[in-house]
Formats: sequence, structure tokens, C-alpha cells
Amino acid sequence: MVILLLSAVDLTTGAEAAAPEPAELANPTGSKAVSVLWDYTHGVFCPGYCYDLTDRYSALATLLTANGYALDTTRAGVDRINLSLYKIVVVNITCAWNSSYTAAEAESLRAFVDRGGSLLIISENTACPNGNLSQITSRFNFTVGLGDPQSCYSSFTTNPTYSSIFAGISPGNLCTDAPGAVSASSPSEAIGWMGSQVGAAGRCENGKGGVLLISDANHWDVNNLYDGTQNDLFALQVFAWLSNPPCKPTETEEAPAPAKNLAVSPNPAGEFLMVTLPNGINEAALYDISGSPVMRIRDGNNDIRPLRPGVYFLKAGQRVRRVIKL
Repeated sequence: MVILLLSAVDLTTGAEAAAPEPAELANPTGSKAVSVLWDYTHGVFCPGYCYDLTDRYSALATLLTANGYALDTTRAGVDRINLSLYKIVVVNITCAWNSSYTAAEAESLRAFVDRGGSLLIISENTACPNGNLSQITSRFNFTVGLGDPQSCYSSFTTNPTYSSIFAGISPGNLCTDAPGAVSASSPSEAIGWMGSQVGAAGRCENGKGGVLLISDANHWDVNNLYDGTQNDLFALQVFAWLSNPPCKPTETEEAPAPAKNLAVSPNPAGEFLMVTLPNGINEAALYDISGSPVMRIRDGNNDIRPLRPGVYFLKAGQRVRRVIKL
């Protein structure tokens, strides 16, 4: 009986669950889309509907893909995939409902941020299993599930590092259902308050990616994203900040390899021929005077002792050099 009761109540809002029509996840558009990984590994909460990108967050998925984000999901574990393929990773308590993140997963996320990736953590109120996130939150000096604050933000940080997240948003016009409370300690910090309690926190260390913590999973669900408040603007500005945090590593272009020309030495050659091949060419060939190939030649030292004395031609791409074999 308890299981049946819980399955009919959305613990993130305290309301009876009523399933909306599911929507298809929009396909990412544009070759320059920002890659986002949403982790489902530890179980999606489904109280009659599901908190995933095709159901409860379908409107968010449509909004993000329309604004240049490529959304991907995984159930494999963030420590078992190549996170370098992504700019942003999302860890949401409603998608980690059934089990806890491991130390190995948390370490992989910390390494991801250290390399310049950004992390979004979403927690919930005290009725939800926020402890499933503790391996991650502790590594970023966050604590979640501390209380049940008012539903709307009352003030935002004045730290310019985070100002773009709340630009154009009025305190009191950013609201949700049954949020939780969080805390942060240096180098992380509180950035948004719901009355006397913290509703959002951030971390932005020089040379690393950005980390944001939001204390409620319902800001961007299908009921609240376009409910007349500014949750849609909040979503776009959170993901824009994560895409380009002020603390990110300076991106430098890899220096091009020095140009190499086709060269042979010694020439004439007796037993060995040292060949330098041009950039982009891995193999060449020696031809006899009749135009028949007689030997493959690689970059570096080549043993030409099997060749008869005479004149040969080395061809590498469109370049040709005459070689005399003694």
C-alpha cells in the first residue's frame, strides 16, 4: 500500500501525479551545438510520469535544442564514458532516484570540471533522496536537502561572476514547487536566496569549468517552464553560463606541425636511404627507370640493399626526387 501511495504522489511537489502527454526529444541542430549529457544512471523518478527529457522535461529539451544545445543521455555511469565529448553534464536528483552516485563517479565529474567541463547539479526538498548526490556535492563544498524554503527567490548575488544567470529576472518572479534548501562553502558560494534560505549556489575556480547547484527539479518541468514566471529565461541563462563560465580555461589553438619538404640523404646512397616525407604523407615509393614500383619507402631510414645499382625515382604525393643507388 505504501508503494502504491508513493507512486501516485510527486514528492518533488507534494501534489498528486497526473501524467502529461509525452513528447519526442527534439534532434540537435547545427554543427556548433553545445553538447550536454543528462545522466539517468541511478534511476529516473516516475510517479505516473517520468522526470526525463522526453516527458517531464520535454519542453525544456525543445527549448534547449532550439537554442543550440545537443542533448544526450546515459545510463552507463559517468565514470564509464568519455566525458570529454561533452561541455555540460547534468546530475539531477529526479534522475538519480533509486541509488547513490559512487566515489568513482564523483571523481570522474571532479576531473571533468578540472579539465574545463561544466556541471549542473539539481537537488530537491527534504522528502526526496538528496543523499544520493552526496558523493558529488561534498566534492564541490555543497550540502543539499537542508530545508523547505519559500517557493520564490527573494534575492540574488551581487558577485559579477554569476550576474548573467539572473540578468533581467526579478526577485519574486522566479518560482517553483516545494523547493529544497542548500548551502555552500568556499570556494563555492551561495548565489540565490529564497527568503532566509539558499536556493542556488555556484563554483567558478580559475582555469576550471563552472558548477551550479539549483535546489529544485521543477523550475523547468512542463508545468512551470512557461507558467508566467521567468523559468524559461532562467533555464537559458543557466545553460549559457555553463557553456561559457568566466573561470573557464583559456582556449589556445594547437600549434601547427612544422612544414616538411621531401628530402633524401645521402644521395647517391649505398645501403640505407634516409627519407623525410612531406606533411600528410605517410608512405612513398621508389620506381625504376621503366616506371615500375620496386620498393615502398617510409619516413625515416630505409634499407635499400636489395636494390640493384642504378637510377631510381622517389615519388611522394606529387613530389618526385631522383635517387642513385650505388
